[in-house]
Amino acid sequence: RAMFFGGNPPPPPPPFSLFEPGACGAVPYFETSAGDPPAELYALFGRYTVYWGVLWLACGGFAKAFIMPRLPHSTKPHENSSMYIGQKIVTTFKNALIAALANLAMYSIITADSWSRDLEFGGYPLIEVSGVLFTSFETADLVLCLVFRFLDTEMVVHHLIHIFLGLLIRGNCAPALTASILMAQETSGVPLNYYLALRHRMPEHRSIIPAQSLFAMCFFAWRLLIGTYGTVHYVVYAAEFLPPAFPSMQARALGVALVLASVLQWYWGVAIIKMIARKISGKAKPKP
Repeated sequence: RAMFFGGNPPPPPPPFSLFEPGACGAVPYFETSAGDPPAELYALFGRYTVYWGVLWLACGGFAKAFIMPRLPHSTKPHENSSMYIGQKIVTTFKNALIAALANLAMYSIITADSWSRDLEFGGYPLIEVSGVLFTSFETADLVLCLVFRFLDTEMVVHHLIHIFLGLLIRGNCAPALTASILMAQETSGVPLNYYLALRHRMPEHRSIIPAQSLFAMCFFAWRLLIGTYGTVHYVVYAAEFLPPAFPSMQARALGVALVLASVLQWYWGVAIIKMIARKISGKAKPKP
């Protein structure tokens, strides 16, 4: 009204930034009402789970039409399904996307001019986006991999821990650094998927050893070193710096889940070290 009577128009809203810490729910296409009503959060996760599921199945169709006719057969029957290769394609895309977002967010938080423990344990829009994408993919992947019988018990537990962590962290819009460290571990998944797709098809192919070595290096750097740091960082500082609104029982549950996830990573890490040692020594894996 002031514009019609000679007054100054209201100032435009400040430009939205994915790198400005603050409350969740304001990112376009990821919006929720103030207070993050649970129904809206579940609807948000459900919507992106469906999107990922459609892409997952579409990649399986793409693999059937264009990739499977050109691939040698695997010695493992379930790997000869086009959906198995499609899963590797969509998972590699997810790995690359989430790793890029999470590593960028982790770097931005650590190097921020306004760095503080409160920043590390608060909300961060870029992490909010990657967290929704990550958790919804894990949900879609769990359901579809169970349908097609691609997962063993360890990987089911791995998916469930990730889904629990994703819902808990997004539901409380914190802690940003912990979430970024968890999702940055997706970096190791890019070479892993290539290796898994070909190891029983072309075990002597010249790209297998480089892919395996790159995975091992990424696993050691992101999942063991950085991941363990993230768990210890949370355990040491969470009691003092988590937002007051973060329920104490959920904070403890998050800590327990982080410790369990780290234990699982070290369990796999030891297995990877043994595998590399066998490769170097030329010994075959002992049969049970």
